[in-house]
Order: sequence, then C-alpha cells, then structure tokens
Amino acid sequence: MHSMINRAIQGFLCRYHGETIWSEIARQAGVSSEGFEPMLRYDIGVSESLIRAACSVLGCDRFNLLEDLGAYLVSLERVRRLLRFGGADYVEFLFSLDEIRERGLMTLPNVELPQMTFSQRSALDFVVEVGGDCADWVAVTAGMLRAMADDYGTLAVIEPVPAGPGRAGHVRVQVLETDFSDGRSFALVEPELRGIA
Repeated sequence: MHSMINRAIQGFLCRYHGETIWSEIARQAGVSSEGFEPMLRYDIGVSESLIRAACSVLGCDRFNLLEDLGAYLVSLERVRRLLRFGGADYVEFLFSLDEIRERGLMTLPNVELPQMTFSQRSALDFVVEVGGDCADWVAVTAGMLRAMADDYGTLAVIEPVPAGPGRAGHVRVQVLETDFSDGRSFALVEPELRGIA
C-alpha cells in the first residue's frame, strides 16, 4: 500500500479527532505516531490495522469511518483538482469517472486506485460500479461523491451498496438539483500560475 493512503488516514484522524486520539490509534495499530515516510510502500496490513484501531478507539462503524475518509480526501486540494478536471458540472464529472483511475495514476503513480465503471439508469440517475479486491473502496467512493456534489453545489442522493455474493459493489447517485447552491470556485489554472508563460 502506498504511503499516501496511510498518510491520508493519519491526516483525516488528526484533523477531525486530534493528535492525542491519533497517537492512541497509532499505538493500537502498532505504528509510529510520527507517521509514514513519503513515497514508501507499506504492507496493506498497516492500513487495515489503522482502520480497525480507529473504529475501536472512536467507537464507530467501519463503513461510516471510510465514507468520512472519502469526504476528507476531497478537501485535499491535489485530489480535488484531479476530480474537478473531470467536468464543468457534477453530471459531467460523473461521466468522467470511467477515466479517473488512469488520470489518478498520472498524478499519483503507484497508488492502487479501483477501476470505476459508470452507467446511466435515467436522465439524472446513475450507478458507479467500484471494482478491485478491496470492498472498502465503495465507502470511500461514496464519501468522495457526496463531497464532490457539495463542491459543485449539486443536491444529490448518494446510496452506497457494498459488494455481496455475485454482486460488485456500487454507488447509486440520484441528482435532484444541479444548481442547488453556489458550490466552491474552481479555476483550471491555479491563481499563482496565471500570467506565467
């Protein structure tokens, strides 16, 4: 597992639960509270230990924790920019999800992202199928899709459906109102780079 995943879990826990809680989670998971070396790869068991310890210390459900982690990822500007390049509005962004893994690998090499397959049930009713070996990606994806709807100012119902026997995990997205609020501003070129030839 790439260090970025573990660092994201650490950042999420520190931001929303504080350094003291993070230290206890790290202790229970058997990792250093100092964190993780950038660009190193860690055994997937490290991430699993962190998630289990976080659920134990916080007394929370694993699926809800991972959904919140997905929403947190969108707050990281690097991740947000990668996602916002998918379209000018939320529906365009949803249509770009088939390509998100390839785009992600260009900016985040060696990070194991799941394959997403997008389909449209009706005009504003969509399904995002989440592939890969790790069922946790359905929860993370649901959190990211919910946060991106807010980012675009779209009102949507996000319904995660975990994988089951003979069924891939997926997230159903029903768009209720595309211009529900102003959303966050976004420019293709970062302000500090404008005017640089």
